[in-house]
Amino acid sequence: MGYTVLPDGSIQTDDADEAIRLSKKLRTPEKHETNGAMGVAPKSKTQTSATSQGEGGGADAEIVALRAFVDDLKDNQRRALDALHTHGKLSAEDLCKELGLTGNMALGGVTSALQKNANKAKVDFSLLAVKTIEPLGGKKQIWYRPGLRLKEVYAK
Repeated sequence: MGYTVLPDGSIQTDDADEAIRLSKKLRTPEKHETNGAMGVAPKSKTQTSATSQGEGGGADAEIVALRAFVDDLKDNQRRALDALHTHGKLSAEDLCKELGLTGNMALGGVTSALQKNANKAKVDFSLLAVKTIEPLGGKKQIWYRPGLRLKEVYAK
């Protein structure tokens, strides 16, 4: 049976039993292993709601869901993604400056809220932004870079 998942999370299908089954499946959160906040990708990237194959294909539904998620963001969460879209790869220090934050603790609040909201919206946040830790002069440097779909989301 074909079905389409809309950005608001509703499901369009011709079969009522299939809609009920899918609705129950979507309400049960999947447990993903993450390595902290800010879109550190899980090993398996199966996202039932965002990549469902329906009218127009899975990639289109994924972009629509990601755009709806980004459009609903407020304040520093939105500004963080805007900064990554504008500047590309940013160090944690530079991202703090862009957002007017005092340090990594404050940035951690923003990034963890972004990840939490993405999980609630059932979107794969690693497609928007990714956190990496790289050695730099004997220390570890935290970097944030745009995810694979960030440019497509902003290209409205």
